[in-house]
Amino acid sequence: MAAQAAGTLFLCILVLSGAPYAIAAGGEKATVSVRAVTAISHTDDDFICATLDWWPRDKCNYGMCPWHNSSIINLDLYSPILYNAVKAFNSLRIRLGGSLQDQITYKVGKHYADCPSFRRNDDRLFGFTDGCLAMNRWDELNIFFRRTNTTVTFGLNALRGRRKSAENGSTLHVGGWDGRNARDLMRYTVSKGYRVESWELGNELCAGGVEAKVMAAQYGKDVLRLRKMVEKVYNGTGHLPKVLAPGGFYDGPWFSEMLRVSGPGVVDAVTHHIYNLGSGKDKELINKMQDPYYLDKVAQTFSDMEATVRESGPWSAAWVGESGGAYNSGGKDVSDRFANSFWYLDQLGMSAVFGTKLIEAKYLQGRPLLACSLSVGSQFWKSIQTIKEEIRLGLRFSVGNGSATQFWLDPSFEDEPPHLRFLRLFAICDDPTILVSTTALDEGWNIAFRRSFGPDEVREWTEMRKVVPLPLSQVPDSVSWSLSPSGAFSVSSAYQALCRLPVP
Repeated sequence: MAAQAAGTLFLCILVLSGAPYAIAAGGEKATVSVRAVTAISHTDDDFICATLDWWPRDKCNYGMCPWHNSSIINLDLYSPILYNAVKAFNSLRIRLGGSLQDQITYKVGKHYADCPSFRRNDDRLFGFTDGCLAMNRWDELNIFFRRTNTTVTFGLNALRGRRKSAENGSTLHVGGWDGRNARDLMRYTVSKGYRVESWELGNELCAGGVEAKVMAAQYGKDVLRLRKMVEKVYNGTGHLPKVLAPGGFYDGPWFSEMLRVSGPGVVDAVTHHIYNLGSGKDKELINKMQDPYYLDKVAQTFSDMEATVRESGPWSAAWVGESGGAYNSGGKDVSDRFANSFWYLDQLGMSAVFGTKLIEAKYLQGRPLLACSLSVGSQFWKSIQTIKEEIRLGLRFSVGNGSATQFWLDPSFEDEPPHLRFLRLFAICDDPTILVSTTALDEGWNIAFRRSFGPDEVREWTEMRKVVPLPLSQVPDSVSWSLSPSGAFSVSSAYQALCRLPVP
């Protein structure tokens, strides 16, 4: 039953990339078409991303060792299959990072004593000793990135310089971050002309952590240190990489405190990880991937994350920094199969709806998690955008103080976005995503435009001031999904709206 529902969504995605389709349902022909009116959200151009992890080939879980030669340290960068797959995305973002990231020494400069290879050791974090990134391997990686037009995000070792808490059994690491080895890597990168689009501090060290953790206040100070380092190293180069943090599982209070301490304009993107399918050994994994009601459960995380960024770090953006479905290397004969795309496509659309600017898929089972026909790759992602347009038609906005409603783009006035009614004004507005709370003053609307009004704009402005009411309430804005009885968004109700067919 769940497989049929997921198949319905897949059909709709294919329909979106072309003309309306006539399909057979119960022996009768039906036509499905999608009407796109306005944008519900904006994603980055390189919304799709893959993570290259650090795992050596002897990383094993549940009696399987699926990594083989698919990590940063041993991936065959001269494979024509890999080259063609990455090149086909035109500008795929690749994040270099993962569980062992905070145990990596960069073999460059003078701020390192030794640079060993990974070895199995159950007494160390994640069962491995520290590892090394040699500069000849960094050179090879960057040559590959340049040939494939890859956008690069690099995850830095955030445990360097810290010490483990003396408290028995604690995973807390205390002390400030020692960024000197990272700075040497940045300097080498700049000297070689390699382009790293963003530097991320740490991997899964936030809140309770996985095998190690750092307090939010200390992390905020360290991110600020990273920001200053990036600005100094890249000064005069004409390129300033983004700073990302914390690259871990969402925890509202921890994330808010990190943003408060680091301060405005420091963190460009707040990165969080999602493994909503649970353990890779779960025998129900294949069913979870195809169950829209189960997949709906993670929507709250996206919603909470969006609220945290909006309230505590409005200068930043929300990114899904890593998403692998099932943790611990995925599920055998599941995570490397076609069915694995169902949860990913669902999460892709959900993250876009909630304003996530980028989502990353992780390398599992020795191949990219996402399987997509290269011949229609770019058009496929355009169809995802079209789904977002249609979803917005089912949203109903109740404007309170206007702090969560976009003035031009949200259908808050007579269930129609103002930009559709006042086309000329929207065409010259300075900020199409501006919030109602920012534009509304006691004496009227305060909106910046790129040029002076002509007669047509004056007429639209006069009409708009008359008919669009100022927000008078101090209660928060609310949004409901009109296509479900509860008013809450769900995947199943989205299926019904998009496909015009009942979900089994």
